[in-house]
Amino acid sequence: MRKRISVVPPWKNANFIGGHPALDLANTISNRKQSTVDNDLLRSVSDISSWCQSAGLISSPQARALIRYGSEELVDTVHHVRSHIWDVFDTVSDGGAPSSRAMGGLLRLAGLGVSAEIIAFSDAQMKTLTGNLAEPETIPPALALLALEALFTLPKDRVRACPGCGCLFVDTSRGGRRRWCSMRTCGNKEKAARHRHNNHMDPQDIRHDVAFRHMRLPGS
Repeated sequence: MRKRISVVPPWKNANFIGGHPALDLANTISNRKQSTVDNDLLRSVSDISSWCQSAGLISSPQARALIRYGSEELVDTVHHVRSHIWDVFDTVSDGGAPSSRAMGGLLRLAGLGVSAEIIAFSDAQMKTLTGNLAEPETIPPALALLALEALFTLPKDRVRACPGCGCLFVDTSRGGRRRWCSMRTCGNKEKAARHRHNNHMDPQDIRHDVAFRHMRLPGS
């Protein structure tokens, strides 16, 4: 499934701003720019179960079954999938080609799930997955398959990485100029930092800085 249902705790709507489940999964490391013990939001089977339910991939009964039968092996494998997704789309956001290691890892895992007939797309639109997603072994190939779908269908020139936290998202703004994951978080932090910087500058330096930014270069 891919239809978004109500977000369940501990997740919030702010955890699902990527524009695609694959990007949202990569963003479960909340700040790629600063390494802290609280950065990883997927630390248990329960976290993975509630995330998949919040992302609209599994139902509430499937989430409960996943908690019952999942193990640390599921957590480790999902972390590997997430790492490959991050590697692929962070590179794409910078205009580069995905690495063979990351792309190959996703292709290999998705291929294993499809060839074993435990996961597949349900229609030609390739937006809905079918398979027993209550089984722990189905989740990693399902996530890898979604990541490949994202790679081949999302507009590459609109995939962004927030300069504040590294969060990945699809820029759906009309002019394609969205910079931040959210103006309420990273955008406001940047504005506050700029404000503090200006407050500590000499007034003459501020005038020179403003004049420089508004200066027209020859031929412009």
